Amino acid sequence: PRHSEAVSFEQLRALADSYDLLRMVIEKRKDQLEQMDWTIQRRDIASTQHNESQQRDARTDMAIEFFKNPDKASGWAGWLRQVVEDLLVLDAPTLYVRRTRGGDVYALEPLDGATIKRILDGSGRTPAAPVTAYQQVLHGMPAVDYTADELIYRPRNPRTHKVYGYSPVEQIIVTVNIALRRQASMLEYYRSGSVPDALIGVPPDWTPEQIQ
Repeated sequence: PRHSEAVSFEQLRALADSYDLLRMVIEKRKDQLEQMDWTIQRRDIASTQHNESQQRDARTDMAIEFFKNPDKASGWAGWLRQVVEDLLVLDAPTLYVRRTRGGDVYALEPLDGATIKRILDGSGRTPAAPVTAYQQVLHGMPAVDYTADELIYRPRNPRTHKVYGYSPVEQIIVTVNIALRRQASMLEYYRSGSVPDALIGVPPDWTPEQIQ
């Protein structure tokens, strides 16, 4: 995935993990989203005219209960942080739609967006099911094919001239590179210091010419 781009998914993740200030910004945004209150309600009933109980029905209650633990493993907070991480760093949030034997949605499982390769048709669009729309590439080899019904792949910042999204981390890649080099320079200054490796004494009556 993303082999034709100047910056790979692996490089974007390395930048986000290496620059501590950028990592703090990402984690702060995830904390803010996690702490927000949320609900699911009917769109055909205005909230200004009805109370919350009138905006809810059996379907909204079912959806609220589902999203309390969407992947049946991490809970809402853990699930959200995984999705937002790939959104901010890669702009490749990916969810696998796991279904029951009857075809109902059982879970929305986060997948590593860096392993997902888009498959485009002759017009440059994502093919509709049952044609393969995405491939999961593991260890350099195509491992699993997915249709558009099986995988939810939603970049936040798609562009017409690019196959993959344009993440916030990629948008500041030059700034992050400068910051990393500055940090390395400062670290080397404090680690090496300004004390010379050795001092050699000379008689006090020597002139600078003699020392030279």
